[in-house]
Amino acid sequence: MAPLRQAFHEDEDVCKYLIDNPAESTALKIAGSTIAHLGSGLVANTNILQGRQIFKSKPLIACVDPRLDNICHYCLKGSERVPLAEVPTEQPHPKVCTGCRRARFCSKTCHSKAWKLFHKNECKIIRDSPNLLMSHLALYRLLFWKKGNYISDKVATVLSLLEDHFDEYSDTEAGDVLFEFASSIRNTANPSVALNVVLRLLPAIQINAVKMRQAEKSGSFGIALDLISCAINHSCEPNAFLYVEDGHIIARSIRHIPKGEEVTISYCDPMLPLKSRRGYLNEEYFFNCFCKRCESEKREQKAMLGSTVTALKDLQLIQGMLVQLVNNAVVAANNPGKHKHFENLETVEMNIPTLTRRVIKHGAAWPDHLDPMPLVRNTLAGLYLNKGCHLAAARSSLRGTLMCRYRNTPEWVNNLCTLTQCLAAIAAGSPDDPIFTSGSFLTLKETQRAVRGYGMRMCKDAGAVFGGGSKYTHFLCDWFSWVVKTAEPPRPGTAEFEAVFWEAQKKLLAWADVDLAYCVDPGSSLPEVEDLSKKIGKLRTIGSIENLKAVSDDDVVDDDETDEKGADGGEGA
Repeated sequence: MAPLRQAFHEDEDVCKYLIDNPAESTALKIAGSTIAHLGSGLVANTNILQGRQIFKSKPLIACVDPRLDNICHYCLKGSERVPLAEVPTEQPHPKVCTGCRRARFCSKTCHSKAWKLFHKNECKIIRDSPNLLMSHLALYRLLFWKKGNYISDKVATVLSLLEDHFDEYSDTEAGDVLFEFASSIRNTANPSVALNVVLRLLPAIQINAVKMRQAEKSGSFGIALDLISCAINHSCEPNAFLYVEDGHIIARSIRHIPKGEEVTISYCDPMLPLKSRRGYLNEEYFFNCFCKRCESEKREQKAMLGSTVTALKDLQLIQGMLVQLVNNAVVAANNPGKHKHFENLETVEMNIPTLTRRVIKHGAAWPDHLDPMPLVRNTLAGLYLNKGCHLAAARSSLRGTLMCRYRNTPEWVNNLCTLTQCLAAIAAGSPDDPIFTSGSFLTLKETQRAVRGYGMRMCKDAGAVFGGGSKYTHFLCDWFSWVVKTAEPPRPGTAEFEAVFWEAQKKLLAWADVDLAYCVDPGSSLPEVEDLSKKIGKLRTIGSIENLKAVSDDDVVDDDETDEKGADGGEGA
């Protein structure tokens, strides 16, 4: 058994270094964790209001998924079209390195800086190892930097204190493979580093690396080893989340965090059902989660026994099968022709009640909010949207978005953006289109009002989640100002508009078979404006933007196709 390592909070110098390291930060401290046994946690040293930036940090190492061709491997900026936009971003499309044909850079400047900092050592390795994992690349980089004396003593001390679960890895076959890789990487990059150090460093990277995500996407584009983030522990009902902007890791509060409370993030997809989350956390991070949400959902599932479901084991099995069903549909969409059965979304959707009837008692219905149904519906919405099936996308998006448990998270804003995009695509039709004249759907004018109402809520909630200063927030607000500018009265933000939006929403929810209790308030507290673009600064202070991106390669498929163990945080050291 490996000796018990010192925790972050037991070393005052390390604590000070971690707290002082971020470029920007609110009052924080490293203390003994109430979550991680014998570990440390990042604790609020002042009251942090909902929707506030907690810190902004430059990661020590950032490794971009080489399968993605739209992210610069140095500055981490993306060139993909932003949701709701008709044209690509102004960011140049990254060009592939002619040496390795894997790394990409948006400019000669980024390529030159990356070459000097890390790519000179890595180029040949990446070329000769096309399936190199990002965590392995991170280890290569650290060892090369150690060889070049680029690792300070303080950073080395922090790395030595990272939780690595060495004993747990040692007891698994996967651990044997991992240690073989670590030894091979050491022999290539820096044989002078003690083998026992490297054997612990690779699992430490996999445990503590955070998944990098852009504000407008739910999927990751790589991993980063960010020192202060390594002190953040997990909760399935977190009070914070991380995303990347301008090469920095930004942490923001999802709800009010009182002084003395630990900052927490979710290491896994929070939209997954209870058993899937717990299984992932146990397999990847070697701990069992007993957070408030897990215990609450456990009680909820037990309460369903007898009246709704036949057995908990059956319920959890079907929940997992539903997740796999839509994951298969995503894989099929990203690999046309290879999985034709799952390319037919109507067939996929028909399989949902077939599965739920296997566990739900006769006469009962699957609870609308019960995971993973919101995830299933929202995934289908993205797939339908990509196929241009806007009505089917809107129906799935309404049923998935409005029935989610939480309305203060990045996932809520992302899904609300997808809903707005679906409705905007429908509203782009002709007034005499049968969809608007048949009486089964809304009229064109009602659809336009729905777009403005949900768009207004999208801006408001995106601002609360991502912040008014976020570039994504700016974009969504600018888009919304354009929508309002070309719209007929009444204008959003007025009592008159709230009334007509309410009528449109009632009709829309009835069409989608969504209970009216799940409706949204567009946010009548926004100021009445004739030209919203002139008051965009005001709007940005109370609302923001969100991810309207449909499902893509780096969204659902990411965890299935890579063996990376970094998630949105690390288990406190």
